[in-house]
Amino acid sequence: MLWTKERSYAVLVVDSITLITGLPANLLALYTFIRKVKQRATPLDVLLLSLNISDLLFLLFLPLRIKEAADMAWTVSFFLCPLSGFIYFSTIHNSTLLLTAISVERYLGVAFPVKYKLKRNPRYALIASILFWLISMGHCSIVYIVEYHKHSNNTIMESTNRTSCYKEFSKEQLDLLLPVRFELFIVLFCIPFLICCFCYIRFTVILSNLPNINPKKRSRAIGLAVVTLLVFIICFVPFNVSHVLFLNWSFVCMATIAILIKTQGICQEKKMYWTKPLSDLVLTVDSISLLIGFPSNMLALYTFILKLKQKTMPLDVLLLSLTISNLLTLIFLPIRMKEAADMRWTQSYFLCPLLGYVIYTTVYNSTLLITAVSVERYLGVAFPIKYKQNRNPRSAVIAAVLFWVVTMAHCSFIYIVQQHEAHNDTVSLDRDSCYTMFNDKQLKIILPFRLELFIVLFFIPFIICSFCYIKFILILSHLPKFNPKKRCRAIGLVIVTFLVFIICFMPFNISHLVSFIEQSVPSWRVYTLLPCTFSACLNPFIFYFSSSVLRKTFAQCVSRLINRLQIFCSWRLFKCLTFKERLQNTSESSQ
Repeated sequence: MLWTKERSYAVLVVDSITLITGLPANLLALYTFIRKVKQRATPLDVLLLSLNISDLLFLLFLPLRIKEAADMAWTVSFFLCPLSGFIYFSTIHNSTLLLTAISVERYLGVAFPVKYKLKRNPRYALIASILFWLISMGHCSIVYIVEYHKHSNNTIMESTNRTSCYKEFSKEQLDLLLPVRFELFIVLFCIPFLICCFCYIRFTVILSNLPNINPKKRSRAIGLAVVTLLVFIICFVPFNVSHVLFLNWSFVCMATIAILIKTQGICQEKKMYWTKPLSDLVLTVDSISLLIGFPSNMLALYTFILKLKQKTMPLDVLLLSLTISNLLTLIFLPIRMKEAADMRWTQSYFLCPLLGYVIYTTVYNSTLLITAVSVERYLGVAFPIKYKQNRNPRSAVIAAVLFWVVTMAHCSFIYIVQQHEAHNDTVSLDRDSCYTMFNDKQLKIILPFRLELFIVLFFIPFIICSFCYIKFILILSHLPKFNPKKRCRAIGLVIVTFLVFIICFMPFNISHLVSFIEQSVPSWRVYTLLPCTFSACLNPFIFYFSSSVLRKTFAQCVSRLINRLQIFCSWRLFKCLTFKERLQNTSESSQ
C-alpha cells in the first residue's frame, strides 16, 4: 500500500479515536465481567467477556498501525507485520461470531423464556466462544504462512516492499487469493449477519407485543438490537462486501476457486494416472472398508438410535455422529471403487467434487469427533462426581453440529469449483480423471492452506487426544479396585484410537506438511489417501470399547447368528443323513 498524506491522516484520526475511547471502556468492562463471572456466570456474561478480550487484543496491536500511518512506512520489525494482521483480522471475524451468538442468546431468552431459563448453562457459551476463536484464528492463520514463506515465491518477492506491511499482487496472484476472501464473506460474515438479523427482528417483534414489560427494559433491549446491527453495517459490511465486489469485478476469480480448492477439500493436486497395481490396491482397501465397515456401522447406528430414545448421554451423541460420518463415507465409496475398476472416470462429472466433498469432510469430522470422545472419557475419570452431575447431551449435540460446520466450511468450495471450472483456463482438467493438475505458482498459494488443515484439523486434535488418553490411562492405573475387564476395555479404546490417528489420518496429513516444506508434491501422496477411508472399519472398535449397549447388542447378534448357524448345520446334516438312508434303502430294495 502506497501511503499518502490524506490516507495517513484518516488512519491516524480513526485509530486514535478508537484507541482512546475503546481501551478504557473495554478495561472497565473486563473488570466488571471478571467479577460477575466469579460470582455467578451466565451464558451472556461468558460471551461478552470473550468479546471484550477480542476487542482488547485488537486495541493492543492498534498502535502498530498508528505508527506505520504516522511514519508513512513500516519501520517496526517486519515479523510484527503478519502478527498484527493475524490478530487484526482474527479479532474482527471473532467479534462477528460472538455478536451473532449474543443475538441468539437474547432471542432465546424472550422467545422461550421459561424453557431457556431452566436449561441455560454457561458451559455452552464457553464451548461456543472457544470454537469461535479456533474458527476465526484457523481462517486467518494463513497470514503467518504467506509472510514467512514468501521467499520461495519469486513473484511475490519482487512485488513486496519492505517499507510497507502490504503486498502488491499481480492479477494472476489475485485470481488465486480473492476466492478465499469470498469464503470469508460467506462463512464469517454473511451467515452470521443473516442469523443476527433474524434473531433481533424476532426479538424486537416479541418485545413490542409484551404489554407488561418495563418500558426502560424494552428501550434497552431495542437499543441493543439497533447498536448490534449498526456495528455490523458500519464496521463489518464495507470490508466484507469488498470481497464480493472484487469477485464480481474479476470474472476469472470465480473460475480460479478451482485452483485453490478444486481437489476435494484441498486434498489432491496432481492428476492420478491409474496403473494396474494402484487400481488393485484401491479396490482391495476400499472393498475391505465397505464389507467390514458398512454392517458394523449399521449395527452401531441401530444401537445408538435405540439408546438415544431411552436415555441420552453425551458419549452416545458423539458416537452417533461419528457413525453417521462413517456411513456417509462408505455410501460414496463405490464411486471411487468404480473409477479404480475402470481405471478412468466414467461417471457424471458432477459426482467428482461431491465425492471428494463428502469423503474428506467426513474424514476430518471423524478426527474432531474422536478427539471429543477422548475429552469425554478423560473428564469421566478425572472428575467423576462433578462430571456426572454436570454432563448434558446438549453440549455434545452443540459440539457435533459445530464439528460438522467447521469441516464442511473447509470443503465448501467443491460445488463452486464445479460450476465455474468450465470458464477456468488456468486449471488443467482431464474429464477422464477426477483430479486436477496445478502449476508451481498455483501450488505456492495452495500448499499453505494444506498446512492450515494439518494444524487445525489434525495436529491440534491429535495433541488433545494424546493428552486426554495418557492422563486417562495414568488415572486408571492408580485405581486399586478398578474392574480388570473395564481396565482392559479402556486400554483397548486408547490403542484403537491411536491406531486410527496413526494409520488412517497421519499419513495423509503428514503429506500436507511435507508438501509445504518441500514446495512440491511427494509421489507417495496418492497412497496416503487410501487409509483415510479405512477408519470406517476401525471406528466400530472405538464404539465397542466405549459403549456397553453396543457390546450387548453385538453379543446378542453373535449369539443369534451362532444359533441360526447351528440350526442350519443341523438341518443340513439331517438332510444328508436322510438322503444317505434313502439311498441305502433304494439299493437294498433293488437287490
